[in-house]
Amino acid sequence: MSILSTWTDERLSWNSSDYGGITEVLYYQGEVWKPPLILSTPIEFVTIWNDDMHVKVSSDGIVTMENGQVLESACTFNMENWPFDKQVCDVGFVPIDYRPSQVLLNIREPGVVVMSTFSSSEWTLERQTFITDSIGYYSEARFRFYIKRQSSFYVLSILLPMIGLNVISTLVFLLPNDSGERVGYSITIMLSLSVFLTIVTDDLPKTSNPVSLLCIFLNMSMSLSLLIMLITILNMRIYFKQSDERPGKFYRVLVKIAKFDFFKNNKVMNGKFVQPKEHRTNGGAGQSKDGQSVEDGESYKHTIDECDGIESTTWQEVSHAIDVICFVFFTVLTSLGSLIFTACMASGSKYKEP
Repeated sequence: MSILSTWTDERLSWNSSDYGGITEVLYYQGEVWKPPLILSTPIEFVTIWNDDMHVKVSSDGIVTMENGQVLESACTFNMENWPFDKQVCDVGFVPIDYRPSQVLLNIREPGVVVMSTFSSSEWTLERQTFITDSIGYYSEARFRFYIKRQSSFYVLSILLPMIGLNVISTLVFLLPNDSGERVGYSITIMLSLSVFLTIVTDDLPKTSNPVSLLCIFLNMSMSLSLLIMLITILNMRIYFKQSDERPGKFYRVLVKIAKFDFFKNNKVMNGKFVQPKEHRTNGGAGQSKDGQSVEDGESYKHTIDECDGIESTTWQEVSHAIDVICFVFFTVLTSLGSLIFTACMASGSKYKEP
């Protein structure tokens, strides 16, 4: 950073005609008075002057001093929308040991001149402003920078791989239960997420106020993977269930939803039409719609049960229905959820004035 300072010192003025038309003289900075400028937000205390460099003094008493130094200033960042964050950073200078009545700082236009060769691999400087104010007992010249993080690297190395792992974790519901690979597949995805989180921890912001939304997204992804693994294990237990107990009404509803026939009222059993449940009776003789008689209530109830899917529904069909429903649900949840979450982070990032 190169800092150009100008002030008027009447003691150093002279009449140029009395000295052969000399209008400018160079002095070492240690030979003249200069304002002892320091950073108001320093990481390390540094006084901005160099006695080995010169100041230029004009005959009208105007003194010009230019110093080039690498300065480190501290800024408070809001990491909520990292890596799509936009930050406002202030760099202020104050004349130490001098009150505003003694040294009053002003900033000339344009304030900050950014060299055309300046570039950063992580930040983009979108605009800058400057203000003069008083901080405590000192006059302050403050430069405000509006910077935007370049998020392409983090999107490609963190966000997209995480979304990809979330999506492929739902493919476990497409594997056959007899393959014996379902539990191993879900555990592998969960361990992959754990290793991935360990690797990217160094890049994630170490802040809790506020917590980065991406950190929340990563933890939600891990929780989702654990939930999928739990459902997979419980579903395999249903698939291999050896019991004479018939699937209950809840399981039969799941099968109907998976087959998209939940709203069908009329049933066809063995090529014969059977009336809906609201037109059936549980006792006595009756007739079906095509005129065939049912001899007793038990026979008719048995036909009703078959039409309702009690005997025809197996635990394997229940397991398959759970797979279908979970695959659709979690695929939509991970895909749309990831897109919406990313869009909210990108669109929610705004400059917040300190």
